[in-house]
Amino acid sequence: MDKKVLVIIAILTACLWAPVNLSIKVAMEDMTPAAIALFRWGIMSVLLWGALSMKWFRKALNVKFPNKRDSLTMVTIGLFVLGPAHAIFYNALTMTTSVESTVLNTSAPIWIGLLATLILKEQIKLNRWIAILLSGVGAYVVAIGLNSPMNQLAGGNAYGNLMYLSGVILECLSFVLATKIVAKSSGLGAAAWQYLGMAISAVILSALLPNVFENFRPIEVWEFNWKTALAIFHMAGIAGVLCFSVWYILMGRLPLSLLAICMGIEPIVGIIVGALFLGEPVETKEYIGTALIVISLIVATRDDDIHKDDKKNKDSKKKEIEAPKKALIET
Repeated sequence: MDKKVLVIIAILTACLWAPVNLSIKVAMEDMTPAAIALFRWGIMSVLLWGALSMKWFRKALNVKFPNKRDSLTMVTIGLFVLGPAHAIFYNALTMTTSVESTVLNTSAPIWIGLLATLILKEQIKLNRWIAILLSGVGAYVVAIGLNSPMNQLAGGNAYGNLMYLSGVILECLSFVLATKIVAKSSGLGAAAWQYLGMAISAVILSALLPNVFENFRPIEVWEFNWKTALAIFHMAGIAGVLCFSVWYILMGRLPLSLLAICMGIEPIVGIIVGALFLGEPVETKEYIGTALIVISLIVATRDDDIHKDDKKNKDSKKKEIEAPKKALIET
């Protein structure tokens, strides 16, 4: 498939993923972070494994499971890296604001770029680093404007902000660690084992952490109404099984640094949601930030490697079409 099409799919996936913190905040009105983690990752694991149990589904998406060693590695990443990252996210959101968490989320492309360089030895060219920085700056401007991050992150939420940032870094690390296994198998096959590790992690952490951290509350559900159900549906179904699965499929087909740039679109979705459903005004900073993010995506998709791959794909298709004609002429 054309890599530009894959980039568009990545952008659309990031758009669907974007309101996940809003869904978590809504769910927190009726349940503790520990309950959210257990509901979300338990449902995600059951849904994906249920789908993968059907032969037609595996065949349609060309699912290839990793070998035993890599499967165990994916479970381990889910258990000890991504699971704790999300436990940290959910708990930190009780001690920070949505604005502050958005500021911290804008650093994700940079962390992924650095970790991909250090761990995967990915050769990130200058134009992609420029795109990563433009994406991060654009997302920051959308969220905050031109104010200093110290002004936004200072105050009584410092502990929650540090906790949230550590969750961002851990999540970025989990993507980087999973990339090679995804490339050897398939996105869904690898993700299924990681979901299982995260579901196990949710059970263990919800039992252990309340005894370790005073502010980490055990599993409690006070009410389960339609708002909570919609929030869980978005977290587990849309931002969960759908977005994570598509993301892992794309990880096997696109450089991780390029995927990270597509995450910059998330604050723009926040603007649209706020304007349409909350009546929030669109300010100058939103237009400036959006322009920077769009420019970053243009710079990223102008990557020489993408054009070379697209040219190779076109040339191979051309050869496939011309081969039968050539054989017919020769006969």
